[in-house]
Amino acid sequence: IIDGIKSEAPSRLKMPVFNELAKQGTYVPEQYVLIPNHPTVGAWREFSTCSFPNPLIQQGTVFFSPKNKMIQDLFPKQQTATVVNAIDYRSISKNYSTAIQDVTMTDEDVVNSSISILQSQSPVFMRIHLQAPGTRGYEISQVPEDKPYCRNIYGEGSPYVAALENADRCLGKFVNFMKKKKMFDNTVLIVTADHGENFGGWHSLFDPEAWRTPIIFIGAGIASGRQLPYFEQTDLAPTIAGLLGKDGPNHDGGSGVFVKAILKDVDASTYHPAKYLKRLDEQISE
Repeated sequence: IIDGIKSEAPSRLKMPVFNELAKQGTYVPEQYVLIPNHPTVGAWREFSTCSFPNPLIQQGTVFFSPKNKMIQDLFPKQQTATVVNAIDYRSISKNYSTAIQDVTMTDEDVVNSSISILQSQSPVFMRIHLQAPGTRGYEISQVPEDKPYCRNIYGEGSPYVAALENADRCLGKFVNFMKKKKMFDNTVLIVTADHGENFGGWHSLFDPEAWRTPIIFIGAGIASGRQLPYFEQTDLAPTIAGLLGKDGPNHDGGSGVFVKAILKDVDASTYHPAKYLKRLDEQISE
């Protein structure tokens, strides 16, 4: 997860690693995420420390509950890992066999720690979260008007641009390590964000730009050079589970499905998703 990738950012910025992976794997330019609210009061804060899209990624349902299972819960006797340079995600980091959450780490540190884990362990599932781009995007929304990037994430000297391009270099280091160690072809790598980014910075609730972010699937069994018109975050957890031979973590009226259209042996021409999350976001906004 590269925090806060705006949907068109890869085509506007210097992100050669991301763009090459998009060509080689299955790419969705606009994945819809759940409206990225981040409540700080009320019942939500009693069991969750992060914005809506993050538990959605782990649980695969819009009906959040502290009783829900997460992806890592499907592998209680196998190694799993998460590495992030923020503390906000502690509520979804439970039950990993290895969990590193260190606000003093840079995105480079996160990747280096992830590589160290792969050198000493064999996690069946791993969540790596690079926080800097999202943090820099928020800062842009707060800077004074004399800054050239005030309310413009692409403005001259934008720290969001610098952080996102640096995250791409970090992604390249991680991919190169996996290829060198002969891990890449036996792994499914998913590159996405928890939410998009407003043009003026941050991820406000009712800006559709914050509802969309790209997603890449690449690796073992994944179709090469394929582009899908739509994917929604609800389907991510059950898709990861399905790729690993498991059923989705939760099953209810708000849960997603295993999207098999990403698989190389599946005919993607029959993929016509219902776009539940897109409609839900629009209804919430209205």
